[in-house]
Amino acid sequence: VSETVVVGVMPGPARSMMALCLARARSLAPHVRLVVREAPMPALLSLLHQGKIDLAIGAVMDEVLPAHIWTERLYEDEITVCASVAFKPPRGRAGLWERLSAMEWVVPPRQNLLRSAFDEYLERRLIGPLRIIVETSSVDVTVGLLGISVAAAVVPRRLAEHCEQSGLLRILAELEEMAMPVSVCANREPTGAASLVVAAARAVSHEFGPGADVPRKRHQK
Repeated sequence: VSETVVVGVMPGPARSMMALCLARARSLAPHVRLVVREAPMPALLSLLHQGKIDLAIGAVMDEVLPAHIWTERLYEDEITVCASVAFKPPRGRAGLWERLSAMEWVVPPRQNLLRSAFDEYLERRLIGPLRIIVETSSVDVTVGLLGISVAAAVVPRRLAEHCEQSGLLRILAELEEMAMPVSVCANREPTGAASLVVAAARAVSHEFGPGADVPRKRHQK
């Protein structure tokens, strides 16, 4: 008898880790049917509350979660600044931010944790205001805009490295001391097939990408 697990995942982890996670879960439990829904984290938490998904994977601060939610931290994702592969970065960090400050930007919406972290970074370092032309949580829209325009974007490192390896963008810099916690959430501690999916997500998170074994850093709100 097959068992179905419905997994909700944010666009970043969906692109950078979900295929490996699902392949690992299938190897652990070939009888399990996996259904994946992609959405921003606030929407995933709403679906989780409604019982429409079994697990939600994405960037979320523990303190904003309802008390009854079970959660496990998978990894900390550093934050990078990216541009088109055709962009020729200047030498030196000071020169880079001088160029970036004059460019157009593609950033997440204000409700997004990545946007909050980026805004805090700019405020602390007295950078800006930036010329924001598009606000989007879509990976495909962000990558597409970088491909056809001279713009910059803020992208989680694991997703940025995945896209850079595919020739879709160029990583220019990492925001120092800024990272987002990526977690798996459920209405209760997962059991059965759902627990196997969590185990697969945990294993994949520690097998690839930078920062898998470094101390955790929390974005300070």
